[in-house]
Amino acid sequence: MKINYIGAIGILLTMIACEKELTPTVVNDADQIVVEGYIEAGIGKDANRVTPPYVILTRAVPFQKEFTTNNIFVNGADVTVSNGTDSVKLTEFCWQNLDSVTKRRAAGVFGINFDSVQSNFNVCLYLDLTQRMKGQIGKSYWLTIKKDGKTVTSVTTIPKWIPIDSSYFIKPPGTNQNDTMVQMRAYIRDIANELNYYRYMVGINGEPYKAGRQSVYTDELIDGQYFLFNLFNREQASRGLFRRGDTLSVKWSNIDGEQYDFWRTLEFNANNQGPFSAYTRVKSNIQGGMGIWGGSVVSYLDTIVPKK
Repeated sequence: MKINYIGAIGILLTMIACEKELTPTVVNDADQIVVEGYIEAGIGKDANRVTPPYVILTRAVPFQKEFTTNNIFVNGADVTVSNGTDSVKLTEFCWQNLDSVTKRRAAGVFGINFDSVQSNFNVCLYLDLTQRMKGQIGKSYWLTIKKDGKTVTSVTTIPKWIPIDSSYFIKPPGTNQNDTMVQMRAYIRDIANELNYYRYMVGINGEPYKAGRQSVYTDELIDGQYFLFNLFNREQASRGLFRRGDTLSVKWSNIDGEQYDFWRTLEFNANNQGPFSAYTRVKSNIQGGMGIWGGSVVSYLDTIVPKK
């Protein structure tokens, strides 16, 4: 049995590399478990690129309380994923348990500066190292977490696949166009008379995938249409544009409605900052805790930004 340790480490390194906006959440139980977990299905050749089912567990803490990676991650939980007929227990996988050679190798693969990772840093996740639980379109997957006598559950269904139909690059709009930067646009053919939800992330020159400031879409206003939208780079310095000559990889996901609500409310809070901003509670599909257990079908668009 071949276990993809480097793929697992990649998830850990993505967590290290990405900066996340922290939004205060009012909770009645400061020890409540916060879940972030996903299961993916892939199409064709992209089936080999899907991430195996994984779950990250942390504890909710009061907003003003100081916390570190060493006291918020939940260790020693019993985490299982079931498709109704088969179930798999996820294996706990921690950064500090890896040897230095494996850490450095993985850091090089995923473009992370190994020397910048603090020696006391520790991130853990629960992962299907057996790769037995494969995500499939139309199937539902149940998540069960048991820890300290408490049980946390959730269920998600992987939706239909609606891929990117085509894409192209244009110069930025406006009179002062920058010849070194371009905007990326793409089309999809939405399925009529049903609700569909979309999310995308972009990896640039082999770096980890990052979501745009608005990474999720619904077809409420474009039902059944051939729809044009923009794919943005998250980095503010480039104003959401891409540099000519860059190698891009777009991770395109069809997600369910509950995952759409989670990301929509999370991104609204992250983007709605300032003294007069309104706080919206992030929606969750977790029973007995908070967070997200999300299923999606993913496909990839790999391209190089034309130099001219």
